[in-house]
Amino acid sequence: MGYTGRHGEEKRLEEAIDAVAGTEMTLVLGGDGPARERLEERAAENDADVRFLGFLEREQLPAFYSTLDVFIFPSPVETQGLVALEATACGTPVVAVDAGALTDSVIQGETGYRYQQGSIGDCQWAITRCLEEADRLADLCRRRRPMLSVEHSIEQLAVIYDRL
Repeated sequence: MGYTGRHGEEKRLEEAIDAVAGTEMTLVLGGDGPARERLEERAAENDADVRFLGFLEREQLPAFYSTLDVFIFPSPVETQGLVALEATACGTPVVAVDAGALTDSVIQGETGYRYQQGSIGDCQWAITRCLEEADRLADLCRRRRPMLSVEHSIEQLAVIYDRL
């Protein structure tokens, strides 16, 4: 399971750490930020298998997403949630908090599962569902790839502007 992005307090990455604590799962965190030291301490205190990779170059992201079984995104403050869409385009289902842009970009049972913010049990349920349905979800994620392209987004914007 993994995440990449800024390690800030608002990202609520401690929920991902708590979700893997006491399990056989490994959490891989790409990126960096002001909360990293606190997150490293929390992982050690909770005996969670967490690997901190540091900053990943843009060229490395498709390979990163593709190697994950699940992309986890616990941040409730996203306005776009591009990393969730990037993971989906790579065929990786997303477990995301049911808030902000993620409510629309993570389609329940198709591109992953959402959970209630702060509920570690809900988060673990969503992770388990993604793992149990891995092949089906990966196929559905890959099928959505054309709808996530820049070209498709531009076409949609053009239609909106034409209506105005």
